[in-house]
Amino acid sequence: MIIFRPIQGTVSALHSIAAQPEGCLTPGGVLFRNEGQGHPFSGQYILPNSIPHEGDWYYAAPFLCAGALAGKGVTVTGLQTDSVQNEKSILFCLALAGAQVKTKKENVSVSKGETYPIYIELKTCPRLMPLLAVTACGIEGKSTLSFPVQTEGEKEKTAALVALIASLGGTAKIISDGLEIHGTGALVGGKAQVNEDPDLMMAAVLASVISTSPVEIPKDDILTRIFPTFRAEWNRLQIDQNH
Repeated sequence: MIIFRPIQGTVSALHSIAAQPEGCLTPGGVLFRNEGQGHPFSGQYILPNSIPHEGDWYYAAPFLCAGALAGKGVTVTGLQTDSVQNEKSILFCLALAGAQVKTKKENVSVSKGETYPIYIELKTCPRLMPLLAVTACGIEGKSTLSFPVQTEGEKEKTAALVALIASLGGTAKIISDGLEIHGTGALVGGKAQVNEDPDLMMAAVLASVISTSPVEIPKDDILTRIFPTFRAEWNRLQIDQNH
């Protein structure tokens, strides 16, 4: 599949997060406190008759990053700005990189501003690393994403991300506490090395925004299964393939 550059547009509410307990139970008065891996709570609570499905900040992130990198910007609807989702921090990260971020009710708009290299700690939202690494490739200078690599799985994931960036003509390397990206403002494009990883697939699609030639990714069945409308939503932002 060939992906071209998005330029501007509006993306409707992306995914619901009914499986996330915080988003479903807080309307009923449940208060959570984060204690390691668990969310302890006790007592009896009455939930309202209906609970609005909250848009998923993680699946909105590639579109918001695209808005920060090129064109007149992207607006994603259906997001709650008071969300407890960790991935909401994507707005802080993009603002730190110089993007123009605006929120109005459930609409979040991001457009390109004056870009700056970034240093960001990703302890609470490591899934954002691939998207932010590609975003950093579109910013001239050295950026650092701090996330101590501990498990073998995390090491493999970070190494795969470095390989993806290299396959598209960028430069990144693993350092003691995370990842260092040497951005030039653009990538070359070409065949993306994604290892059937949906997080890397979304990062590769995002890379098309700053690539001088089309980005090709393998069959995206895995990504389609977890985010069935991703391709359709992205294609709404698609422009001239010769750009």
